Order: sequence, then C-alpha cells, then structure tokens
Amino acid sequence: MEISTLYYLMRLYDLYADFNEKSQKSFSELYNDINSHTSKDILYAVPEVVKVSAQALCLKSDVAAVKEFCELLKPYADECRSLLPELTGANDRFTGILAENFREQGYFSKSGAFRKVRKNKLYLIEAELSATFKTNEWGFVSAIVVAPVVRCAEAKVKLKKDKKYYTECALLDDEVTFSDLKLFCPSTFYKTLKHLEKIELDLEGGALSEENTKALASSALVAPSVCENRAIPSYYKKLCKNDFPIGKAFSVSIMSGIFCFILTTLILGVISGIGVYLALGYEKIFGLFESPWFYLVTAVISVIYAMIVFTKTRRGRF
Repeated sequence: MEISTLYYLMRLYDLYADFNEKSQKSFSELYNDINSHTSKDILYAVPEVVKVSAQALCLKSDVAAVKEFCELLKPYADECRSLLPELTGANDRFTGILAENFREQGYFSKSGAFRKVRKNKLYLIEAELSATFKTNEWGFVSAIVVAPVVRCAEAKVKLKKDKKYYTECALLDDEVTFSDLKLFCPSTFYKTLKHLEKIELDLEGGALSEENTKALASSALVAPSVCENRAIPSYYKKLCKNDFPIGKAFSVSIMSGIFCFILTTLILGVISGIGVYLALGYEKIFGLFESPWFYLVTAVISVIYAMIVFTKTRRGRF
C-alpha cells in the first residue's frame, strides 16, 4: 500500500483510539474533518472495508463499534509506524549530550527526566528524539522528520519530615513526571519547546548520522534557561515571539490591566482608609476614593502591570 494511504489510516486510528461518548465531536464530524484535508487520490486508495465501516459509523456509532473500527485500522497503523527509523541508539547519544551539559547546571537524571530542586522549586525537563512523517496540506508524505521533543516544567515543592521534597499534589520530586505536574499541580508552569532543530530523512531508509544527533541535541540545550526563566538566549526569544500572537497578547494585557486597576483601587483604598482610622481615628475610611489623584496612581500601576504581562506573553518562556 502507498505510504500516504497508510499515513491516512494511521491518522484515523490515532484519532479514534481515545474516542468515547463524551467526545466534543461526533464520529462523523471527526471523519469529515480529516477527509476534508486529504486528497481524493488518497481516499480512493483506502480499502473498501474501511470505507464501509466508517460510513456505517457516521450514521450510528457507539464506543464498542468505534473500538472494533480501531482494531480494523491497527494493522495499517502499525505498518505505517514500522516505516519510521529506529531511534534507540540516536536517543542514547542525544540524552548523553544533554546529560553532560545539564549536569553542569545542577540537574540529575532519574525516571527518564532531568531534575533539579532549588529554593523550594522543582525544575523538570523531559527530552527525547521523535520521528514523524512530513506531509503537505493534502496528506501526501514526502519525507521523515526527526526532531527533539522537549518538555519542561517548574513546580513548587516542600521539604517534609522524611527529608524528601514533595510537590503540591503530594508527589515525590524524583518520581513525578511532566504529565503528573500538568494534570495534578495547578500552579505548575509547563511548556513544550518549539523552534528546535529538525532533520529530514529520505523515505527510502535514511539514517540519522552522529552529526545530525549532535545538531539536534545542541538546539535542545536551551531547555534549562527556558525552564528556569533565566538568561534565555535572544535568538530563541525572537523565534518564540509569534507563538503568542500580538493581537492576543494585547487583549490579555489589556484585560489584565483592567483587572489590576479594579483590584488595586479597591485594596489600596480600603486598607489605607482602615489604617488611617486605626492610627488617627479619622472616620472617613473611604476618603481616598474621593481623590482623582488616587485613581491616577492606580492607573499608572495597572499600565505597568499590563506592560509586564504583554512582555511575558511574547517571551520564549510563556
């Protein structure tokens, strides 16, 4: 079977592997979405048994029937994935380069992640090489792309009586994973890095060279700086500027500024009034609210805060 058709069937399998009755879209909506971005030539080459099963599920579907559909697709998905290169050796070299660099910055490796605890904060970095298919907008596969997948997180931890650090979701610092922090610890900062080096390989059995692996690892060395929000290289900040659109950044900063103005005005006005009353017995607790200068001061504070929010949203870490 042609590789683009196999890739389409693999995408179908991945799309429905976690399908359940609470899915936001129905089977037919998901099926039409993927087909609308797939060439008719690819769809024409899909096995008839898959087409018939999918059409039946578009009319009426349940979890059990979708599961059977996935079982039908699984052999095609497995065959497609078998065409991707084996990266075990490359990953060993990749993580070895990272380990040597990260160790100098205080990280240790355990349970598949690089970890560091400083000032009651856990910094966690997960990094590995991953291979995917490169396609055009209509689903035709043209190459294999190998790139680092780097996830970093910063979470608060506390030293307990057993002399071990625990996160706010009660997990040990040297056992918790990126997914655990993302799902269970609400105050965690987490980010999957973009703009890292990519290597394209031919579909006809291209191999990843040692030089390629070093180049991929070199691009991932920015992870500790992003994770800890310190000394982020200027080139990486520039690359990340468009990750958060400028229009959205303005909207977020304006809303944050308005919220800051309201909250700051209320808190400063009330606390100042109560403080004056307790210290001097002056009963006009809400006197600050009658002064135009008070609103000017809180407006300036809010504008500064909005500028900080705008800047942070446009930086590489956010």
